[in-house]
This record gives sequence, structure tokens and C-alpha cells, in this order.
Amino acid sequence: MIVRWSRLLAHCAVALWALLLVSCSLPVGGEIETLDTAEYADIVSGLDTTTTTQPLAEEGTQIRLYFISDGGLVQVFRPFVSEPTIPEILTALQEGPTEEEMADDPSLRTELPAGLNPDPRRDPGEETIIVNVSDEGGLRPLFNENPVKAEYVVTQLVCTLTKLNLLSGIPITGAEFYDSQGRIPIVDANSTSIEGPARASDFNDCLTQAELDALAEEADAGGDGSTTTTDG
Repeated sequence: MIVRWSRLLAHCAVALWALLLVSCSLPVGGEIETLDTAEYADIVSGLDTTTTTQPLAEEGTQIRLYFISDGGLVQVFRPFVSEPTIPEILTALQEGPTEEEMADDPSLRTELPAGLNPDPRRDPGEETIIVNVSDEGGLRPLFNENPVKAEYVVTQLVCTLTKLNLLSGIPITGAEFYDSQGRIPIVDANSTSIEGPARASDFNDCLTQAELDALAEEADAGGDGSTTTTDG
């Protein structure tokens, strides 16, 4: 009788363990389940109610990208499953914002031309980076044909590269751009030629339109709008 009870308890324990595995949605075949991009974005954005003991989006995996909207410069934090490489970041920048990122602002976009294909090259220990671009993207003639768009393109690239929140590697402080003809002459936010690497300071330190609006509101709040008069 004791042996039978022991066997019964053992079977019950196995059945209970299998039930727990199924109810917790744990893989039972020895394979690790991964999240697709949409599922990952839902969780890191707080849209998913899944309870986890550790945050899925660690520092270094939500990368700051700079896009353009009708309102001006906008920064977006794009979740990656793991810390991306700089080429992967520039590819994401050229591909533009996702539907989720455009939900609040349908005018959000990238100004990087199709075919630009920015290819970064960085020597070990260097704080600046060389970005080779394809002639097909037409960045060089763009400064003459459409200087406003050209400024948007360079602003997106320079700000994304110099404001990277990666954990690995030394920070990038400046960027220069080359095509098949050599170095591309570029200008800053004031249409002044940039000598040497372009830096965030050349583009208003990459302040977004929202940040500029906030600064303007603070400046307005600093004065009470009253005028002083004297009795004659």
C-alpha cells in the first residue's frame, strides 16, 4: 500500500509540473523563444502586461534616432533586441520611422535619400567618424539643388551619430562625409561652411523642436509681461 501511494504521489507531482509548464507558457522542447520586433516594442513601451523579473530593454538597446517632422527635429528611441552596430543604426535611420513611431505624428519621416547607403568607417581610438555615401543618394549636388533638405539629411546623421547612447565603444564627437569624389563640403544650421568634422554644436546641439519650444516657454515664464510706468 505504501509503495502504491508513493507511485501515485510521484505521478501527481509529474502531472502538476507539466501543468505548471503549460500554464506559464515555458518551452518544453529545449528551445529558447524570442520576441519579434512588435512584441518587443510593446513590452519596452509598457503596452504589454507581461510580468518579468528583469527589464527586457536594458540600457544600450533603446537607441536614439533623429527624424524630421513638419514641426522640426524629433528624437525617437528605437528598441533593439541587443545593442546594434553603427551600420545597423544608420540603416534604421535611412529606412525611416516605423508605423508605431508615426502614430502620434504622421508627418514623422527620414530625409535620407533612397540610395544614400551611409557606410561608416572609424579608425580604432578615433573620436570622429567617416561616413561614405553612395553617389546615387546625391548628397553632394543636394546642397546646391535643395539646401534645406541637405541640411536635414546631415542633421539627422550628425545628431544620431554624436548622440548615440551605446554602452560599448568611445563616444563619437564628429562626422565627415565622403563620396566617390572625396570629402563633401557641408554647412551648419546657419549655412556656414564646416571645416573639419561636423559636430552636434553645428546644429544647435541637436535640440529637438519640442526642446526648443520648452525653452521658449521657460523664457516667456521668466517675465510677468508687466510694464513699468511713472507718474508724470
